[in-house]
Order: sequence, then C-alpha cells, then structure tokens
Amino acid sequence: MPYLSIIIPTRNRSAELARTLSLLRSQRLPRHEIIVADNGSDDDTAAMVARRFPRVRLLRLGRNAGCAARNWAAGEARARFLLMLDDDSAPEPGAPAAAVGLLEAERRLAAVGFRVLLPDGRHEPGGTQHVFVGCAAAIRREAFLAAGGYPEDFVYYAEEYALCYRFFAMGLAVQVCSDLVARHRKVDFPARRAEVYSRLAVNNLRLVARFLPRPEAARRSGELARWYLNLARADGVSGPVAVAVRRARAELRRQPVKRETLHGRALEAATFRRGLAARFRELRSSGLREIGFWRYTKDARTFLEAAREERLVVRELGTDMLASSSFAGLGVVHPGAVNRNLLWIIPTFSPGLGANGSAELKARGLAGKAFFPYMSSRSM
Repeated sequence: MPYLSIIIPTRNRSAELARTLSLLRSQRLPRHEIIVADNGSDDDTAAMVARRFPRVRLLRLGRNAGCAARNWAAGEARARFLLMLDDDSAPEPGAPAAAVGLLEAERRLAAVGFRVLLPDGRHEPGGTQHVFVGCAAAIRREAFLAAGGYPEDFVYYAEEYALCYRFFAMGLAVQVCSDLVARHRKVDFPARRAEVYSRLAVNNLRLVARFLPRPEAARRSGELARWYLNLARADGVSGPVAVAVRRARAELRRQPVKRETLHGRALEAATFRRGLAARFRELRSSGLREIGFWRYTKDARTFLEAAREERLVVRELGTDMLASSSFAGLGVVHPGAVNRNLLWIIPTFSPGLGANGSAELKARGLAGKAFFPYMSSRSM
C-alpha cells in the first residue's frame, strides 16, 4: 500500500503536467502513488501520461469538474495521506516526507501547508497561517473525506478556505510551515487575470456568507468587494470583475447560501479577531502610539479597525494601488514618499504577502514587519 497519494488535477496542459511529473520522478519520495485527475482534456494528456509515466494513475472525468476533481481522486486514493499539487507546482525534495511526518505526529492536525515560491522569488500571496495554498498541501485523507472535500460550486479559487473552515468546525487544525517549500510556475495567470479575479471575488463572497456570522459576513463582504474591484482596476481588468461582483451579490440576496456558521475557536481560526487585537495591545503597551500600513490588502480594513480599537494611530497607508487619496479616513501615500520614522505594519493574514511586504520594506530601508496574530517557530 502507498504511504502517500499525490493528487494532481489537470486540463489541457500536458507539457506542464509532464514537467511536474518529471520533477516528482527525480525526487526520493515516500512510498507513493500519483493520481492525475483529468478535467476533460482534449489535448494529448492521456497519451502523454500513458507513454511517459505508465505508473501514474489517470482518472479521466470526461468533463471539467474544477476543484471537485480532487474529491474524485481522493475517493480513489489508497494512502492515509494526500499531497495536493497543481499541474504546474512541485515540492522541494524532502518536503513531502516532512509534511507527512507532522501529520503523523499530531492527530488533531488535518493538513500541513507549504511555503509557495513563484518563479521571480516572491511568495504566493494566498492563504493564512491556518489556511494552506491549494497548490501545495499535505492532508489527512480521513479528515478530507469527513469534511466533504472541496465545495463543487466554487469550481476554482478560494476552495481551500472552505475546506479549512470545515476542518476548524470539526475541531481540527491546519498548519502552514515555512520550512516546507514548493514552487508554483503559475504559467497562464497573465492571460486569465479577469477570470481569476472574478472567481476569487465571487467565491470569497460565498465563503463569508456561508461561514461567518451575519454581522461579520455583511461587513467582510463589502470589504472584499472593494478589494477585488480595486485589484482589478489596478491591473486593467475592472469591467468584467465589476460585473461578476454585482451578479454575485445579487444572487446571494436572491438565494442565500446554505450556512455553516463558525463559532468560538473555529471562528477565531478563520478571522483572527481576538489575536489581532492582542498583538496591537502589545504594541501599545510597549509605548508605541503611531504606525503606518504598508500596502493595501484585503485585510487592511480589519487591521485598521483593530488598531483603532486599541487606540493606536495609523498615520499613513503606503500604496500605489488606490486611485483615491484616502482610505477609511486614512491618508494614502505613494510608497516612495512615506514617513520613514514610522513603524510599518503589513496588514495581512497571508504569510506570502507578509514575506513579500517584509522584503519590500527591507529593500527601502524602512522599519517594519509582517504582523501575524499567532506565530510559532514552524509557522510562516
């Protein structure tokens, strides 16, 4: 029996899939099987796998099932642990075995996320300390199946948040580890920006409506809609994203989602509200009274509200992404003209964005840091 089932969904990207399978074949992996879930490819994917990788199990779905392809593959898997990859991502040598070792050592751990690096050396910006990036994660198969796998209605993007939130509701934990590295080539993102931003916006709106208490969901949905519209505008694709956001919000008003509201520790794992307040309280107790926010992120308003509740003054938001000169009553300053005497906080729950922002601050000679509510020696 295999020790690890490696699951890779794909659609019409046989060259990228071949590259990933070759990278895996070059590594010394634990006893394993590889399952490729083919989302209705009409290129030479099936022939390429049969010819070059005969030991790989090819699961032909006959249609594009999106993220649900991983559910089908998990149902066919024979190992206790799953390694979820994309067809253009691969772990660094030794990382899969180390991730499975963490899962074996801690029964309450449902999944272990990797630190994901992009071709230019930056970090993948998704996920949180408790939500893995979908292209590189080791998951306990029993927990995955008990949680119902990925939500089929999400198709692609943000589905890992929904899965992790279900783990939280089950009393299970997710850990993202900086010393487990994967690389994501992200080959076709530039050509698909409008589609990607639209799906991210729609699925994030669904996510908060499904899992957060109603007052928090209402506040957060407005924040997310503004974030994705600003992101799309800055990248020149605002039109289709604005249409997708309007339709999604109208649909949620007309036909509300089936709610899976989180409470207690599960809600805190998803929102970090108490932990964030505690970190700002620590800053104030150290004598600090004024800070700046480096970069506009989808979490910026949450950070701003928490800082103000703890009576910290946020003087500036350093960003070139917003067209406005203010954000929630906060002055917006170009990154090249910020106050160099402030301590700069990166207002994000994403380890990847935190790492990217820290590198920017260091390069500019500014004092600042990623500011995560919970930090362990193995976390990002």
